Amino acid sequence: MANACSIHRGAKAYTLIEVLVVSAIMSFVMAGVYNIFRHISKKGAVKISQKLTLQIEARRALLNLYSEVQEGIEMLKPDPGSTLPFAVLRDGVNNVHFLFLKKDEQASIRQKKSMFRLYSVVYDIEKASSGPAHELLKGIEKLSFTSHGYGTLFVSSTLREGRETFSFMNLIRLKNLAAEEGA
Repeated sequence: MANACSIHRGAKAYTLIEVLVVSAIMSFVMAGVYNIFRHISKKGAVKISQKLTLQIEARRALLNLYSEVQEGIEMLKPDPGSTLPFAVLRDGVNNVHFLFLKKDEQASIRQKKSMFRLYSVVYDIEKASSGPAHELLKGIEKLSFTSHGYGTLFVSSTLREGRETFSFMNLIRLKNLAAEEGA
C-alpha cells in the first residue's frame, strides 16, 4: 500500500488552464481540417459535375449524330480507309449531308486553345438549295471521321469543359447495309 501512495504523489496532473489551452488549440486545428475537407469536397463536386456535363453532352450529341448519319445510305467523304475532320454522305432521297467543324471563338478564348462546334447542313439536290446549319455538338477539342467502307463511319472525339476532358469513339453503320458489302 505504501508503494501505491508514493506512485500517486509522484504522478503529474494537468491544471485546468493547461486543459483549456489544449482544448482551444485542438478546436482551431479541427476547424482548419474541416475547412480544408469542405474545400476539397466542393472542388471534387465541381470536377464531377463538369465530367458528368461532358458525358451528358456527348450522349446527346451521339444521339443527334446517329440520327443524322443513319439517314445516309452512302458515305461520300472520307473515302474508305481515310480520316477527315468532316464527313459527307448521301441519304435515301438523294440529299447530301455535310458534317463539319466550325471554330468556337468564345470557347477558344475561355479554354485558351482551339475549340470547335460540329454542325450539319443538308443540301437538297432537287431544289439546288441547302437548309440552315444546325448544331450537333459543342465543346469539341478534336474530332475526326474515318470511313470503314461506304456504309460505316467511325467517329473519334475529345470534348473539353474547363479542365475536364471526355473522349469517345463510336462506329456508326448507315441504314444501307448493302453498301458496306459492295452489293
